[in-house]
Amino acid sequence: MRLSRTVNMEFRENSSLILSREKSEEDYTVPMFSINYSQAKAIDKKPTGDDLGYTSNFLKTGDEVYFEDFNVEVSSWFSKNYNPFFSLIYINYNKDVVEGRTGFGHVYSTIGIVRIKL
Repeated sequence: MRLSRTVNMEFRENSSLILSREKSEEDYTVPMFSINYSQAKAIDKKPTGDDLGYTSNFLKTGDEVYFEDFNVEVSSWFSKNYNPFFSLIYINYNKDVVEGRTGFGHVYSTIGIVRIKL
């Protein structure tokens, strides 16, 4: 088993850093699996009854969801020429709050992606 890796760093004109490394034969047999979840919610707020607005406990969230994202990705390299990729994405997007519009409510979407490069 080879423990060392070669990493190439390259700076482009727009100041972005590109990291890449050469793949070894061991990389083609290891499946890649990732799960990600994120959520943005309103803060828990209680009106003060005057013009000052509201009070809130530190880091306490409310019930209203602004944005929610869950995705699962699976990819594997069986050889240099065959590498399937599968992804499932769930998004909950509160269009009224995030974009400041009215009458839209939550937009729910489930997206599946399958890519097989032969």
